[in-house]
Amino acid sequence: MMVSKSSRTARSTNRRLLFETFEAKLPMAGDVGLLVQHHLDGQTLEAGQQDAVMSQLTAYTTGTKHAKLDALYFAAQPGTNFRGIEDFDLRADLVGRNGRPGTDGIYETVIARDVRPQANTVRFFTGLGINLRGVPLQVTADIRENAITPQKIGLRDAVGKMSAQVPLPWWFGGRVLHRPIPVHTVGADNPTHKIEQSDRLLTRELAGPSTDSAVENEKGIVLGRFSAAPSGTDPLLLTSVVYTASQGNVYNISQWQLWVDTDNSGSVDTIVQDNASTLGSTQVNFQNLLGGGYVVTTDTLFEVRGNVGSAFSSHNLQMGLAGLSVEKLDTGASVHWDIAHAPQTTWYFYESEALHVSPGTTPVPQRQVLGGTQSDTLAGFRAEARLGPVDIYYVGIDVEGQSRSIDRLEVFREGVLVGIASRAGALPGDDFGLHMQNRQLVIAEGIEENLDIRARVKRDSEGGVSGDEFAIAVDQVMARGNISSNDIDVIIDDIVSRPHTVVMSEFESFDNASSTPHGSSVPFGVVASGEYRVTTKTNTNFNAGTNRSLFEQLSFEYYAMGTVFDTSGFGLYNKADSTIVDRNYIVTTLDYIPIVSSTVTGNFRVIYSTVASSGIDATIDAGSSAVFVAQANILSVDLNASMQVGLSLNRGAIKWRDQDFAHSTLFDWVDLPYTTVWSTKHQS
Repeated sequence: MMVSKSSRTARSTNRRLLFETFEAKLPMAGDVGLLVQHHLDGQTLEAGQQDAVMSQLTAYTTGTKHAKLDALYFAAQPGTNFRGIEDFDLRADLVGRNGRPGTDGIYETVIARDVRPQANTVRFFTGLGINLRGVPLQVTADIRENAITPQKIGLRDAVGKMSAQVPLPWWFGGRVLHRPIPVHTVGADNPTHKIEQSDRLLTRELAGPSTDSAVENEKGIVLGRFSAAPSGTDPLLLTSVVYTASQGNVYNISQWQLWVDTDNSGSVDTIVQDNASTLGSTQVNFQNLLGGGYVVTTDTLFEVRGNVGSAFSSHNLQMGLAGLSVEKLDTGASVHWDIAHAPQTTWYFYESEALHVSPGTTPVPQRQVLGGTQSDTLAGFRAEARLGPVDIYYVGIDVEGQSRSIDRLEVFREGVLVGIASRAGALPGDDFGLHMQNRQLVIAEGIEENLDIRARVKRDSEGGVSGDEFAIAVDQVMARGNISSNDIDVIIDDIVSRPHTVVMSEFESFDNASSTPHGSSVPFGVVASGEYRVTTKTNTNFNAGTNRSLFEQLSFEYYAMGTVFDTSGFGLYNKADSTIVDRNYIVTTLDYIPIVSSTVTGNFRVIYSTVASSGIDATIDAGSSAVFVAQANILSVDLNASMQVGLSLNRGAIKWRDQDFAHSTLFDWVDLPYTTVWSTKHQS
């Protein structure tokens, strides 16, 4: 016959109700009961204490049968309350020392955990079997750190609300019937305890950089920082410190140290323990502190430092403060501690430091380099060390183009000579090589060092040749880690200078030589429209006579308003002999378009392109000066007229020869920091 699910459910419910009604009508056994006996005296507890013992008791049956303890029920004693109590636990001692059923004074079996008090009462539902020998029970509680102190606390047996039962040899509806039994308490009352504020060591991890890097054999990296202070006025003795790794492997560190700031300066100064032991790959134990421990009297800074090993078990490591051992200085009693955690630095490990070499930060213009002298900076490069300081011990330099005039190259750091790169010191593939001693050129981590390269140029008697063009290229750099001592790979960007030119004579300066002050009226008639002093550098290029400078072409820019010039009235002469005037010129617009009219005004150019053959003295000896005068015939001047004339030094506007009695080299530019020399500004 088929029975519906609803019919089965109704039948089961009816059977359960019938069983409970029948069991409830059974009389309470008078010959069987449960005795609860107390064994604990009152004690002093500490704020913040975990698993503080509130009560110890033993439950017995009074008859010949085992009983079942259903519930233990406690209330706060009169005049006390459960403020400051976190959780209650009930434990039983059911296992002896041999691991068999029995007792050994250790309450190893948790019957109920984290029971929160409600309205100053706490109830444990246990279902615990009680035998004839009795079962030892223990009630513990967690006391909050901020519990009000001092205060009293105690448990009071709520006998009428405790319940127990014994099984009967009867079955009904497939279940064993139970009979409730009375619960009595005997012996001393539950004790009253006193909660007081305890001495504690308050520790606080101090956050460092989120990440950092280190290389093989690096010394003294900071792996953790914390401060420690007593909670009260009494000093405390710190006897051990435990750190654990949240990332990585402690075997990356070859030597662990605990440092302390003894003079409260904000920097650690004394090693408390060297060579701490490790436990597995994740724990470091500082258990042998100098003198048996460090006395903490006030807020004190500690640091955990380590020396990086020569091989890595992992490529990162982050440590954290895990535990402490603290004692009272006078009694040696253990003291609680608290840790306020903060993220510690995550270290990343590399085999060696790194070096990046790139073009210098200051652009170097094209230069003319004078034979027999040291040049200005011809090339610059920038060295940046990463993952630690780097020791550069070789720089290889190539000379692209004609290198015959270069005697040697010199490397400078902030204007101080670092070393000389010679042909003899060059490694294969380089033209010049600079070798340095150990730690002669150390680049600090994170610092970009700019280094300059200058040239010593040969005299003409030593093989220097005017007109040689060359460029400087940094070809290779060799370096080692200043900490790891390992050779490192160097990243070198393309570093090639602009082309430079060798000369055997060179200009020192071009200046305004007019004695007429600025603001003077525009003159009328045939006048000196501009005067310019040209000075050359001294040189020691004596082969075939001392080299000197000869002008081939000079160009002048006129800027005039309200002034009319005769286009046939311009001229150029050496002020030392004004009787010889160069009249071979062309007049053009500023865009070099020829002007063919008889007069000109506004802005224009006058170009003398055959100065050397014009008859005027256009040669300037080494270390000498000459003044050249630009002549003009001014036909008319307006009331508000103005005029200023500039000698153009732009490439192509000026042409000159570097020559001695056997050689002559033509150039169309000069190496000066300005492009125009202005004479007097006239204003009517």
